[in-house]
Amino acid sequence: MHARWRSSRDIVAGTDYDIMTPDSPIGKAIEGAKVGDTVTYTAPNGRELSVVVKASKPLA
Repeated sequence: MHARWRSSRDIVAGTDYDIMTPDSPIGKAIEGAKVGDTVTYTAPNGRELSVVVKASKPLA
């Protein structure tokens, strides 16, 4: 199953960027991961989720 979620605080207005902060559960999980890696993290609701890193670059 492929899921894509967004919330208003995760999107930079007027862009298609998904923003994950380094201290969020998914941010911690993807830190150091490379494109193609699958990472697993625990969502705030306690559910364990796995995602594949498609692309990543810091906002400058």
